[in-house]
Amino acid sequence: MTAEYEEKSPIFFLLIIFALICFGFYWVINNGEVINGSHAVEKHGEEIVSVVRNCNGGIELFNPDTNRIACIVNLGDKKFGVRIIEKVGDSYKEVTAFIKDKMHSVEQVIKYLNNRGYYQ
Repeated sequence: MTAEYEEKSPIFFLLIIFALICFGFYWVINNGEVINGSHAVEKHGEEIVSVVRNCNGGIELFNPDTNRIACIVNLGDKKFGVRIIEKVGDSYKEVTAFIKDKMHSVEQVIKYLNNRGYYQ
């Protein structure tokens, strides 16, 4: 008796790799990992980024196309942070949080967000 060896198609392995990549993205998104967040923490420190993420007392703008909310926070010293959140079920999930270093007035940040579809 001889054992027959059935060779798997390369497509099978590509599908497995694709599934693993999709699972990885799903895990990162659903565990609150924010790509911009790690950069912001490195550049500005956890304390400032946490202020942006808490976003208490900030200006809120809404994007009707994406159903997302942008919150602008004044960090002092002519620095502003932006946090983007979206409603998922009965709760809100952070999409990203970042600091707009090159914008030195709230009007500039509002204009930046207006150009991306966010309005009061």
